[in-house]
Amino acid sequence: MWSHRARRGAAWRDLTDLGSTGGRWRSITDLPYVSDDPRYRDIDSNSSGGSGDVTCRVSAIAAADDGYVYAGSAGGGVWRSHTGGGHGQPISDGLPAQSTGALALDGASRLRLGTGEATTNSDACLGSGVHVLTHPHHGTFSVRSRVGGDELESTTIHELRVGGGQGGPRRRPARRRRLRRLLHQGERRNTSTSPSRSPRTARSTTAVGAPTRARPPRAPSPRPTTSPARPASSPRSPPT
Repeated sequence: MWSHRARRGAAWRDLTDLGSTGGRWRSITDLPYVSDDPRYRDIDSNSSGGSGDVTCRVSAIAAADDGYVYAGSAGGGVWRSHTGGGHGQPISDGLPAQSTGALALDGASRLRLGTGEATTNSDACLGSGVHVLTHPHHGTFSVRSRVGGDELESTTIHELRVGGGQGGPRRRPARRRRLRRLLHQGERRNTSTSPSRSPRTARSTTAVGAPTRARPPRAPSPRPTTSPARPASSPRSPPT
């Protein structure tokens, strides 16, 4: 019996093997969609809430200071706008998962996408892991942009946290590294001069760390076992 991951991989291979045909097509999904139809009213739903024109459910947004906005939808992929919104361009059509869980820009202005919407609902779709876009201004996501292997395949991602500045390893300042080296040398010195069990080779450490020869213990002075004799008293003279 096939696992869920194997079935998903087989479905993706069948999708990529489909042929294409020519002809003229017209998009019908960019028309305004009124979610609050005035011809329908229901007291048990969001009817008459005034939501008006809506799009697909947006599950993640990442914005840069240069006017670029990246919006990830629950089932329609990631869209890019260079005018602060309004008009978008799809940039994740090449991925096997079009469900967005999280978006984040790192210190190197790379766009990271966590696929799989983690919102608890009946129509949330699983993802294909985390992908990174090196040039988000003019690039698009691809299956080769996935970070790591398939450990996050068929999962959902709620949040991405990016740190480390430019994405490289965090280096300690030179002063901190020198302090750690000096402390390590001091620990090694104290370890080599630790007291030994043998009284002949025993050493002690002074306040500055210089080893000195330990003094032999003093022998305790013997205590008297009997009390000293008292001088004999003179005999009394007989009475006259």
